[in-house]
Amino acid sequence: MISNYLKGDVARFVPEGVNYLDFLKLLGQELGARAYFEIGTSGGHSLAVTQCDALCIDPKFQVELAVMNN
Repeated sequence: MISNYLKGDVARFVPEGVNYLDFLKLLGQELGARAYFEIGTSGGHSLAVTQCDALCIDPKFQVELAVMNN
């Protein structure tokens, strides 16, 4: 139930658990990912943690980080 993950007032929502970027990186490492496909890349934060070939699609692609040859 979602209430298990909320602290206090819902207006001050504080998620608990692993950061999604840390999880994405760990998942790729554990599965030995050879490719990554992403829709909605935006600033490239999730792309920056991948360590394999990647295909990313975003109509307003504006990568803010060094993501090549990670």
